[in-house]
Amino acid sequence: GPVPAVVQQMYRHPEFDPTAGTGPDIGLIRVTGMLSATTTLASSGDVDENSVVVVYGYGSVGLVATPANVTSVSAGAIGYRPALPVGAPVFDSAGAVVGVHAAPTGPQMAGAAARVEALTSLLAGLATP
Repeated sequence: GPVPAVVQQMYRHPEFDPTAGTGPDIGLIRVTGMLSATTTLASSGDVDENSVVVVYGYGSVGLVATPANVTSVSAGAIGYRPALPVGAPVFDSAGAVVGVHAAPTGPQMAGAAARVEALTSLLAGLATP
């Protein structure tokens, strides 16, 4: 049967300050072995207000793929409703990752995601010696 992947290393975005709660609250893991699937990272600016994204992750009922309506797009974040699982990838209509769900942002439980640029800058930092 399949061999479980083992986490070798965890990486946190260098601009994240957990004390102040500022910067992109995202990270990546490096695993041993091969994973069964990969995805594409979207280009910068590939999501607009009023578009629909899909957030895919584990919620209280297990694994869910939930459509969400984009309500705002800023330099660092994508806002949408409803809020969904923290840490889940956010996909555009073409199946590319446009962000990573961060946390609910208000009393109406709107969702917010760090945009894909935070992931690409984290990956670029890992590629340098």
